[in-house]
Amino acid sequence: MAALVAGVQYGLTSHGQFNENKSLIFVKLTDSAIRAIEEYLKNKVSQFLINFI
Repeated sequence: MAALVAGVQYGLTSHGQFNENKSLIFVKLTDSAIRAIEEYLKNKVSQFLINFI
């Protein structure tokens, strides 16, 4: 599970062109939301591998 450590300063860099029309929004996800996203991505990769073979 992904987690940020308290007391550590984090930054964000942008590679490529930055468009001023875009907004950056930080959100704090619940544990269940993070697990749901991780499960979705795991299934997506598995499905890709099944279709690739």
